[in-house]
Amino acid sequence: MLSGMQVFRNFCSALLLMGLLCIGGMGCAGPRGGPVDAGPLYRSGPDFEGNEGVQVAGPFVEHRQSPDGKRFTAVRPFWSHTSHDERARSVTDVMWPLGAFISREDELHWRLFPAFGHDFDTGSTPSRHRWSIFPFVFGGRDAADVPYFAFFPFGGRVHEILGRDRVWFVLFPLYARSYQGENETTSVLWPIYSRTTGGALSRWRIWPLYGYSYNPDRWTKRFVLWPFWTSVDYHYPDVDGGGFILFPFYGQVNLPDRQSRMLLPPFFKVEWGEMDHFAFNAPWPILQYVDSPDHERFYLFPLGGRRRRGHDRSWFALWPVLSGQRTERPREIMTRFRLLPFWYHEHVRKRETEQVASDHGTEEEGKESISRYARLWPLGLYRREAEHSLLRFPDLWPLRQTPGIERNWAPIWTLFRRERSADRRLSELLWGLVRWEQSTDQHDLRVFPLLHSQAEEDVRSWRFLYGLVGYERDDLQRTYQLLYFLRIRRDIEPESGSDG
Repeated sequence: MLSGMQVFRNFCSALLLMGLLCIGGMGCAGPRGGPVDAGPLYRSGPDFEGNEGVQVAGPFVEHRQSPDGKRFTAVRPFWSHTSHDERARSVTDVMWPLGAFISREDELHWRLFPAFGHDFDTGSTPSRHRWSIFPFVFGGRDAADVPYFAFFPFGGRVHEILGRDRVWFVLFPLYARSYQGENETTSVLWPIYSRTTGGALSRWRIWPLYGYSYNPDRWTKRFVLWPFWTSVDYHYPDVDGGGFILFPFYGQVNLPDRQSRMLLPPFFKVEWGEMDHFAFNAPWPILQYVDSPDHERFYLFPLGGRRRRGHDRSWFALWPVLSGQRTERPREIMTRFRLLPFWYHEHVRKRETEQVASDHGTEEEGKESISRYARLWPLGLYRREAEHSLLRFPDLWPLRQTPGIERNWAPIWTLFRRERSADRRLSELLWGLVRWEQSTDQHDLRVFPLLHSQAEEDVRSWRFLYGLVGYERDDLQRTYQLLYFLRIRRDIEPESGSDG
């Protein structure tokens, strides 16, 4: 076991070594200056997308700033902060997903589990806001500038929650009262007794014995000994009909454009209607069949099935293991394929062909690919948007591109990544231990701390152990380097006959 003093000495030695490597002259920079690169220990300079910044200890400490004013700072996985001046937006993560603070303009959403909050206007005091220590304490100030507080289940008031304007309760579920628009609902021993009055809606129940709900010009609903008898009568201006269920034996629905009959609901059902609509379940959810002009479905669950609704199509086999989907949007078509939990693929391309001009006249452009995403979990993923692509290994998060994961966790477990654009390539292994960058007129290879090789137009160079031994050729000059500080330059005579 190391003593506290030994641990402190080792830590100081590591810091000293990093400092020597980073500021020890020409070692960390290129032959003509530029970014400082000490592998996974320290790196400064632009990233692949041109954002200036620094990285310390691989991905654990990072700061970036983009030309458009976006800034990012992280001490992973404990804390990260993203801000964008032009959009007046910032995101701060604290041990994501436990904590997050999201600000846009003067509005703030925050959580520090189990506490949650939302401030609608941070620029005014007092402001409309809400907060909670879920699920026990709730407080805030509503849009009418009325404060509220509740300690569940003992009592209090909560405003603007669960679709209700106000909720007031004492020893819930003993007594509660809520307001929604003009409607007032009183509950005693919820859900046993409830009554709603005011406005158009009238509702009353003693559950499970009897209950009804009435809304003029819309519907009347009842139950008796729930769930054994439930019924509904529709009286919309353009819809007149209704139905009932005698559970678990029989049920039916009769509407102007559709009728259905159920046996042992919901297991067996047959439905028919206008426009040659026909559907049945026998039994649900195992066998499901729908045949309609805008909707087709055939499921033999969980073995396989397919579905079409409008122009969208989907299918599955051995649910939920295999599934696919095709979705048409106004300007694009998206196709997905899943083999859970391992494989996921998504492809987005332009929906219509377009007429484009060329030197040879007008010709058709095919369905251009917009983006592609593929993940082989947990081994890695591939992502391409326009001309930019990313390949990385491994990828431990099973869901697609969760922003909190991308900011705080993915860089830590990424051991290899490759990025490509139209004219550049960057490959990085073990947080920068090996880094290889290529462009149309330049290549740069770094194997920390052993080798740095660079080629750019008429410049060729390599260095071993950051300058213990090195060589550089710049047009007609050669430079040899020994023991870091000793440099020998030699001019090269131009080749005879070079003037032609």
